[in-house]
Order: sequence, then structure tokens, then C-alpha cells
Amino acid sequence: MWLRWLTKPLVPALLAWGAVCLIVFYMLNGWLMPSFAGRFARTSEVPKLVGLKMEKAGEVLQQQGLSLMLDTVSDFSAEVGAGKIMSQFPDPGMTVKRGRRIWVRVSKGRRAVEVPVLRGMSQRQAEISLQERGLRLGGVHYLSTADVPAGAVVGTHPAAKAMVERGRWVEVDVSSGINPAATQMPSLAGLSLSQARNQIEALHLTVGTVTERPDSKSLPQTVLSQNPLPGAPLKGEPVDLVVSP
Repeated sequence: MWLRWLTKPLVPALLAWGAVCLIVFYMLNGWLMPSFAGRFARTSEVPKLVGLKMEKAGEVLQQQGLSLMLDTVSDFSAEVGAGKIMSQFPDPGMTVKRGRRIWVRVSKGRRAVEVPVLRGMSQRQAEISLQERGLRLGGVHYLSTADVPAGAVVGTHPAAKAMVERGRWVEVDVSSGINPAATQMPSLAGLSLSQARNQIEALHLTVGTVTERPDSKSLPQTVLSQNPLPGAPLKGEPVDLVVSP
């Protein structure tokens, strides 16, 4: 009976099909499935590192099973501050194998430029000269001086030839000429130390003792108080200043 059933044409076909299915099952189970599972189990998505400090970027990558590599070439950037990552490879969002090195380039900040010498220029000429260097004209302060004609620039803050970031504001002192009628000490509070010095010298006085006093509301080297006090008669004595550190 079994011999007659096995001789039917359909039986060999079923046996062959079963053998093929068995082989495919073992291939999927033993090779293909572990291969796919292993691949996806060992991948990570590249996080965004631009704008981060190196130390923080290393921590973020370590959490993803990735490593940080620094490009020895750095560059200037107007958008990313100095010491922060400005570019990376591979890009954020890409899927990579765990253990992959992520290369980064660190910003040197804005390109540094030299503050030009503006002394003796008109305010308009000074503004144009600053613009040519990629700088901007900030506050304008007027002071009496016998050394520079009225309307001409006396000095700048930061000082001429100082290296500053491109795009920075530069304040200027402009001469209002000499005031022969000045008989009282003007108020110097709120001026920078260099501005106060210029105004004191314009009154043919000298700077006395300069003392520092912490003040969280003032910029560094800002005059907080003075002696003689504002309104005091000019007697030729030195002017003592208290400034923020």
C-alpha cells in the first residue's frame, strides 16, 4: 500500500519542495537573520555636534558608541564661537556602525582685525575707516582737549592697533575743543578709565591714585567715583579714581 502511494507523481514533488523549504529555513535562521540583526544592533545615529565644546561632544558620542576625532585644521567662523565645533563628518542624522570615528573641526571664532589709528580724523572719516576693517562705530564721547581740534577724533576704545574680532563695536572720543571757562571738576563716573584720563589731561590735571572696587553692574575699568568730587573748584591737584576691576 505504502509502495503504491509513494509511486504517485505528486509525492516526489512534495518531498522535493519540503527539502527546499528546510534548506531555506536553515539559511535564514543560521546566516541571514543573524547578519541583519547584527548589523542593526551595531549601528548608531550620528548626533549633531556643531556648537558644542569638545568635552561635551565626546560625552555625547560615547553615549552612542562612537568616538571623537579632531581635525588639526581649524578655521574662522562668524556664526560659531571660538573653541566650539563648527563642522563634522559624517553629518548629523546619518546611520553608522558603532565604534565609528566622527571627525570635527573647531572654530577659531571671528577673524581678528587691527583697530585703525583714527586720531585727528573727522567722525565720518573714522566711521568709514572702521567699516573698511569690518568694524562698527559705537558710542561717541565728547571731551575738552587742547591737543586735537574740535570735531576730530582723540582716541578709541579699544585702543588703536589692538587686535579685536571682526564686527566689534569701537567707541571713539571726539574733541569739543578747549573750554577756557572750565573752573569746576566735571563728573567722570561712567566713563572708561582711558576716557577719564583724557578728560583729566584736557583740564591740565594729572591722574592720582587709581583704586579698583568690585561692581557687578559696570564694565571692567569703568570709573565709579572720583576725588575731587564733581563740581569742586579746579585747584590743580591730582584726581583720584575708583574703577571696576
